[in-house]
Amino acid sequence: NLTSLGVNLKCNSNIKGVQPLATAIGALGNLTSLSLLFPARLVNVDGATALGSAIGKLGKLTSLSLNLFDNRLNVKGAAALSTGIAELGNLTSLDLELYGNSIGEEGAKALFTACRALNSLTSLGLSLSSNSIEDEGVQAFSTDLAALVNLTSLRLELQNNKIGFAGTKSLGAAMMELCKLTSLDLCLQCSNFGNEGAQELGVPIRNRSTLTSLNLRLCGNNMLKRGVSALSTGQLTKLTELSLDYSD
Repeated sequence: NLTSLGVNLKCNSNIKGVQPLATAIGALGNLTSLSLLFPARLVNVDGATALGSAIGKLGKLTSLSLNLFDNRLNVKGAAALSTGIAELGNLTSLDLELYGNSIGEEGAKALFTACRALNSLTSLGLSLSSNSIEDEGVQAFSTDLAALVNLTSLRLELQNNKIGFAGTKSLGAAMMELCKLTSLDLCLQCSNFGNEGAQELGVPIRNRSTLTSLNLRLCGNNMLKRGVSALSTGQLTKLTELSLDYSD
């Protein structure tokens, strides 16, 4: 009858694979909340495939948090996880920490395509930093992001990728469609999109009057005064929480 499960294995680096754990989790059909944190370098493609298969069996889940920071998923592992996540039609909250997994543009696209299938999703957190994602990848997944019109909370971390003006333009266009957002946390540090990219991001942010919480981490992008001005938040009269980092 277990409905909520949290497993923290961060300090257990001697674990040999995740398949046995995944099998056990897949049998917990009544779970509505699941949180898993794995140590770095433990989960490979086979492990991700096992996790994806297990998660896909948990149709009652409404909240899922997976921390796979600095593991070995690559594109195939991300695709396997995505297949399982796409089965979770009751999910309202999804948080994925996939920093440093070499999932690339195709892996990122697979994850967003899975998210698009989740019609009840209202809160989404994705850390896709240091995953070799370039402009074409952002353009590919922005269409799926734009379809998540029920989102009220979005955290998107894409720092240390290779995202320039074209990528930020697509991202800005996607965010224009998210009319219910009240909380936005956007990290694009060290992406080198410059003033023009800042302007593309500034338009949807300035026009999202529903925002009450805004965190922008955009340092290392060669923005001059014009770029910073484009990100002005003066029109966001409902803000109660604001954090800005534009330093270079």
